[in-house]
Amino acid sequence: MLVGLWQMDREDLLAGMLLFRVLYYIAPFVISVILLTFREVMLSARTKRLRLAAPARDSERARETAYVRERGDSGA
Repeated sequence: MLVGLWQMDREDLLAGMLLFRVLYYIAPFVISVILLTFREVMLSARTKRLRLAAPARDSERARETAYVRERGDSGA
C-alpha cells in the first residue's frame, strides 16, 4: 500500500491503515469479550440463585412425601 500510493504522505497513510485495523479487527473482538463476560456473570448469578432455592424445594418435596406416607396413599 505504501509503495502503490506513493503520492500520499506515508505517515497519514500508515495512520489510516492502522486505524482501519483497530476498528475492523480489535474493536469487535473487545466488544465480544465484554458481552461474553457479561453473559457468563449473568449465568453464574442465575445458577447461584437456583442452587440457593433448591433446598427449599427439596424440603417441600420431603414434607409432601411424609404426608403421602401418613395417609397410606400410593399416588396411583
